[in-house]
Amino acid sequence: MKLNKKEISELVDNWFTRVDEKITTNAVAKQFIFEEIEGASFGNKKSQRFAKLSGFDLIEYTNAMTDRTFDEVDGAGGPQQVLMYECHEPLKDIIGNNIALDIRLQVVDKIMKKYSLGKYSFQNIRFSLKSSSSNSYIFIDKYKEYLIYDTKRFEKVIEYRYYNQETKVYIEINENDVISILDNGIKKNFGIIDRKELLDEVVVITEGKTDWKHLKKALKKFQEQGLYLNLNIKFEEYEQTDMGDSELATMVRTYAKVKQEKKYIMVFDRDQVGKNGKKDVKKLFVEENLFSNHGNNVYSMFIPKINDDLDEICIEFFYEKEEVINAWDNGKRLFYGNEFNQQTQVSFCGSYKTDKPYPKVLDILDGDNKKKVYYIDDEKCENNIALSKNDFTNNIIDDVEGFDNFDIENFKLIFDVIEKIVND
Repeated sequence: MKLNKKEISELVDNWFTRVDEKITTNAVAKQFIFEEIEGASFGNKKSQRFAKLSGFDLIEYTNAMTDRTFDEVDGAGGPQQVLMYECHEPLKDIIGNNIALDIRLQVVDKIMKKYSLGKYSFQNIRFSLKSSSSNSYIFIDKYKEYLIYDTKRFEKVIEYRYYNQETKVYIEINENDVISILDNGIKKNFGIIDRKELLDEVVVITEGKTDWKHLKKALKKFQEQGLYLNLNIKFEEYEQTDMGDSELATMVRTYAKVKQEKKYIMVFDRDQVGKNGKKDVKKLFVEENLFSNHGNNVYSMFIPKINDDLDEICIEFFYEKEEVINAWDNGKRLFYGNEFNQQTQVSFCGSYKTDKPYPKVLDILDGDNKKKVYYIDDEKCENNIALSKNDFTNNIIDDVEGFDNFDIENFKLIFDVIEKIVND
């Protein structure tokens, strides 16, 4: 059965809608894409090219179908099953397997685009063009699939032409970087006085297994707003490695012994800058310069203080307290030390108690050893209601309701320092 372009487009939209309805979180979307990209890498030449140009490194999706899958993706009614058994398989013998595969790749591409994954990630922006007629810029991704202008995202509709649905504006860029902006039928010459390749990738390594997740999520949101588009950051993403402050300090000294091809930025929590801080960590701290250059492209920084009351802190303090204490997950939330009387270990509101001896103002009580919280009438202290830092972080990453709209303004303090390092 032969299909025309309109019929193919309608099938793509239909399959996309059915698959997208089954994607519940960003984590599900990403795992679904990894599995599809891995499958494509074993397919025909077109599929292999799709995988190669996906914007993901081979290591990111290798073994996604076997070692990392989970029920929300591959289980009954999950997006993978819907795409395979409700869309692809029933139609491949009718429309032909090659056409079915092409439609499948287009669906995967639309999912990537919706969730800003792979080549559609803002971290793939590679160069900027500055206007000769104004002080404005256009940022273009390395695959030329989209661009950012006036903080708005323009999607490619045909070769050399991009469109923003909200503003109804077209932008045309030819092979010589000659840019025209079509606004309400009026063609304006953008002009170019500066074409600048954006800075090379820098590697950020954080203390703690959740810190990099907070920074990565915040950066994604900022770049969606057109901010920090000059930052091309690769976060060292680890889950199991024990990366405390002393381990990170050792890494600083080790990496600084030899020339690094990329800039490495080691980011420390601020809880070691006080008089009781560990000597091997504290000596890396240089308040007046915000960061330290250790030579050979190796830098260290402590997350900046937010104000005089929020100085020796960890990264969770960069969210607004009122928003955090109202974000509950299955009867648990994150607690702050300043919610409790140091002597009695009972909350000032009278509803909770903690097993943390002398809880300090800047403590985070997250259910870890001696950081548990209970309702005041839980006499045997059997049901901890302190949410773990890991669960708190994952809820933010996955845009769980109640955790999906936190104010991240304070994170600009961190990225402002990283920007200074990148420009150093």
